[in-house]
Amino acid sequence: MSTELISSEQAIQVNDRRQRLRQAALAYAGLGLLGMLNSFFGEVAPRSTSVIWLSLGALFILASAMLVALDVRLRGVALSVWLARLLIVPSAWAMFSFVAYGLVGYRLHLVREPVLQHWLQMQQPAALVNAGLLSIIIVMLAQAGFGHDPTQNHR
Repeated sequence: MSTELISSEQAIQVNDRRQRLRQAALAYAGLGLLGMLNSFFGEVAPRSTSVIWLSLGALFILASAMLVALDVRLRGVALSVWLARLLIVPSAWAMFSFVAYGLVGYRLHLVREPVLQHWLQMQQPAALVNAGLLSIIIVMLAQAGFGHDPTQNHR
């Protein structure tokens, strides 16, 4: 049975990785929930079904954030790092969707009634706020998922 000694430099790098994962998890949980509440109260989505989706989305966000923060490893593979990398894809898709919705509007050119057109224009700033929150989340996830860590093999 052999024991490996970890140098203090390697221990610092491992702690840095864990700290980046925790920061990304906090950003994903906190800003993700804030974005969901912004969508709900900004009425970016219809309220009739959004209460159910709000609950399911909050559970998904919290579960994903916990898995990222735990720094889970399985047979030498850093699952938390790969999860952080994987979460970038749906976050980027949502961000680009919110940007398009915020800049162009959803079917704004098809609506001729002034009351509905005004209501749709009020939703656009909420969509742009969500896009801004998601851009911060993406940066934090990218930093955790692709941050340089020479001591660990992320396979």
